[in-house]
Amino acid sequence: MVQIIGLILNVTFPPITMPNIYNALVVKGQDTINQQINMTCIVQQLLGNNRIRVVAMSSTYGLMRKG
Repeated sequence: MVQIIGLILNVTFPPITMPNIYNALVVKGQDTINQQINMTCIVQQLLGNNRIRVVAMSSTYGLMRKG
């Protein structure tokens, strides 16, 4: 993940696996207190340079950038 601003996430993908606009993207992992995250997002925009912008369908509280 490149950036988190409220419900908006900018995400980087390898060129071969870039999702299309309006596809669902599932974010899985752990939050800051080690609780499981299973968040569905919808792809809204292709930003270029292998980045996309998605809108989360639930709270992004506790979600952290990696890397």
